Amino acid sequence: PEYIKCQDIINNYEKNRFYCKHDIFHALDVARIFYIQTLERGIYFKKDIVYAIALLHDIGRAHEYIHSIPHHLASVNISKTILSECDYQLDEIKLITDIISTHRESYEILSINQLFFESDKMSRLCFQCSANPQCKWKQDRKNTIITY
Repeated sequence: PEYIKCQDIINNYEKNRFYCKHDIFHALDVARIFYIQTLERGIYFKKDIVYAIALLHDIGRAHEYIHSIPHHLASVNISKTILSECDYQLDEIKLITDIISTHRESYEILSINQLFFESDKMSRLCFQCSANPQCKWKQDRKNTIITY
C-alpha cells in the first residue's frame, strides 16, 4: 500500500512533466537493464533483489515533491518500511538501501553501485527525447545510444 500511495503521488506530480518521468515503466526498465548487466558480468543477484532496488530507487520522489527531501534519501526511508513488510532480511534491506542511497553517484571503479547508476541512466532514451534540448542533465550524463 505504501508503494502504491507514493507512486500515485509521483504520477500526479509528474502528470504534465516535460522531462523524464519516474513511473513504473522507468523502474521496470532499470530493473531489466540492471539484471542484464549483472548477468553479463557474472554477478549473481536474486531477481527479487534486483527488482526491489529498481522499483524503490525513485519512490522517495513523493516526499521530494511534498517535503523537499532529496529523493534518494527519502527512498531509503520508505524502502526500509516496505522491505520489512515484505519480509526481507536485514542484510538484504541493507544491500538494497545502500544501492538506492548512492544511485545518483557515479564511481570511477566498477562496482555494483556503478552498475546500478549506469542502468538508471541507460533506461533513458535521451537521443529521442523532445525535452533533450532543455534537459538539465549534462551532456556526458545523457544516454545518446541504444543499449540493452
